[in-house]
Amino acid sequence: MMITTINNNIENKSQKKRNVEKLKNTDIFRKIDRNREIEL
Repeated sequence: MMITTINNNIENKSQKKRNVEKLKNTDIFRKIDRNREIEL
């Protein structure tokens, strides 16, 4: 029982990390888009 709980926690953490990475990436893309708009 404990082992599965620990595994789930590890998975959740890595999932959160992935989500954060995605957010950072989309934020970077938004900034790039804004810069493009300014150039146009």
